[in-house]
Amino acid sequence: MSDRRADEILSRLKQSQPPVLEQLDAAREPDVLPLWRDDVRLYRTFGKRLISADHPSRAFELIREGLERFEDDPPLLYLRALALARSGNVNRADEYVDDLLERDIDEPLWTEARSLKGRLYKDRFRRSGNPALRAEFARQSAAQYQQAWKQRRDSFPGINAATMTYLAGRRGPARSLAREVLEQIDAERAQSGREGDYWLPAAAGEALLLCGDVEQSRRAYREAVEMARGNDGDIAAMRLQLMLLEPFVPEARGIIDAVFSLGSVVVFAGHLIDQPGRPAPRFPNEPKLIDAVQREIAGRLERLNARIGYSSVACGADILFCEALLERPGSALHVIVPFDLEDFHRASVDFGRDDMADWRTRCDAVLERAAEVHCATRGPFLEDEILFEYGNSFSQGLAILRAARVGTEPQALCVLDRTSRGTVGTAAFCRMWQAGRRELHVIAIEQLRAACGLNGAPRGGPRQAGARSPKRSRPHAKPGRRVRREFHAMLFADVKNYSKLTDEQAPDFVARFVNRVSSVVNRGRVRPTFQNTWGDGLFFVFDTVPDCAEVALTLLERVEQIDWATVGLPDDTTVRIAVHAGPVYRHLDKIIQRHNYFGSHVNRTARIEPVTTPGCVFASEQFAAALAVLPGHHFTTEYVGVEELAKGYDRCTLYQLGRRV
Repeated sequence: MSDRRADEILSRLKQSQPPVLEQLDAAREPDVLPLWRDDVRLYRTFGKRLISADHPSRAFELIREGLERFEDDPPLLYLRALALARSGNVNRADEYVDDLLERDIDEPLWTEARSLKGRLYKDRFRRSGNPALRAEFARQSAAQYQQAWKQRRDSFPGINAATMTYLAGRRGPARSLAREVLEQIDAERAQSGREGDYWLPAAAGEALLLCGDVEQSRRAYREAVEMARGNDGDIAAMRLQLMLLEPFVPEARGIIDAVFSLGSVVVFAGHLIDQPGRPAPRFPNEPKLIDAVQREIAGRLERLNARIGYSSVACGADILFCEALLERPGSALHVIVPFDLEDFHRASVDFGRDDMADWRTRCDAVLERAAEVHCATRGPFLEDEILFEYGNSFSQGLAILRAARVGTEPQALCVLDRTSRGTVGTAAFCRMWQAGRRELHVIAIEQLRAACGLNGAPRGGPRQAGARSPKRSRPHAKPGRRVRREFHAMLFADVKNYSKLTDEQAPDFVARFVNRVSSVVNRGRVRPTFQNTWGDGLFFVFDTVPDCAEVALTLLERVEQIDWATVGLPDDTTVRIAVHAGPVYRHLDKIIQRHNYFGSHVNRTARIEPVTTPGCVFASEQFAAALAVLPGHHFTTEYVGVEELAKGYDRCTLYQLGRRV
């Protein structure tokens, strides 16, 4: 009976709906949980699906639980390494792969493990900026893939072996191997069930390019892209592989431009509709000007070949941009809401006015059609303009990160009155973007106003009787002095396996761990603005995102050097670190007699830490976006996935923080 019920669960899992996280929750209900004690397939299958669905951290925790019940199960050992690799923990994944390859495992799993070893060296190749290291990583990666190819003739390790051999500088052997792979692809295409496998023509395109047959390569890639239509993530992966080859095979650029027309990523900002009483018009609520701005935006989007857009959804230019992008076939709109939605409506959409209700209706329609709505913060506005600056940084960073993932340069478009010098809003958005030496496309609204004859005195006269005041109410504000929020980066960390310490072991642990932490935060080049600790728990606050990144990675490196066995802890003991950035309150804490930091963003950082893969630094998308906007640093962020945060707090898109090597 239990086997039949497990079969039913696994059969449902083969379907894409409902999402795997919902199916996992259902399969972990108390009445179902006993099945997991006896059926390793549940751990294997859910672990694999979680990794495929961009939940590697959740997969890692589930697989680790499975290994406690099914010790040394080879497929689970492989999935553990794969989950770590997808989380960005290359070194620990490498250790687990080496351990697996030393075991007596079946040929298909050995091939997958050996290919994963090659992928880890390829990840190092991608991340490194050192030419000598890159060459060595390419050689090592090629060697691992070649072993997998020789053991089991499969096009996946074969084409990777050929490409990495080429990147290692061995052009002749790479071309010979590519020709062998082409023969294998023909054999695999003839196999039953491979008819819709778009990775086969993609591999053929890669092999043909290595062999110098650019035209046939272009045709194969066209076939792959057509077959993969709708799977933009997989098309982007094909494109990124071509971009890996481009410095070595210049013809790859022509194929990228001709075949992979994913379009551009555009981030937008523009002026709101003028509120009553504005001394000089900027964007009056006049139909002819609104139409002119919308036509100009649509034309710019066409010239930029915009497919993915990031924007807020305030009345005026923002909504016009969102509506124009949504009209473009195959587009994906990402809306950024800077704070609580009801507060945002009052502050930036209808101003609490009945005569602006149409803009609120349009705003809600855009939110309904958006591919994704990103909340910079879910807290109230409280008349705190730092939240607009935070929203600008967030939207720009998200666009930069997305452009990097699809292998293109981000574009910024704005509707700007070029006489504006505001410290927040569109003018500030433009200054922030140009500080990174990025190109800015400007629609000059003063020119459109002049063309519409609207550069004179503001129309409308006094506020109409019965209209609500444009000054929003403050339902969340409390009487008394308000404390303004400040932008800070935060770090939470703890030690995996700490709960296994005995009283006898605790003093030695504290001495080793605390001494390592102290050497980082008290004697390092960068120091926190605030620091606190309890047991193995750490909470640090920083003035800048790069400072937080530096301490997080240095701390991880130092803790990884501790010999945990000497204090009686398992050798896989390590630290997990979460970082986040956002507006928080600073206030004198009379208990500890110094300033402390609090607010929803402190809570969010604390909730990310428990879902972080051990041995990694996980960053929120707000932190990753803030880092992406800043030029000149040496940190990297790689997309991990979307995770449910601890204690049902929220869902969060996570990135793995690292250094450029």
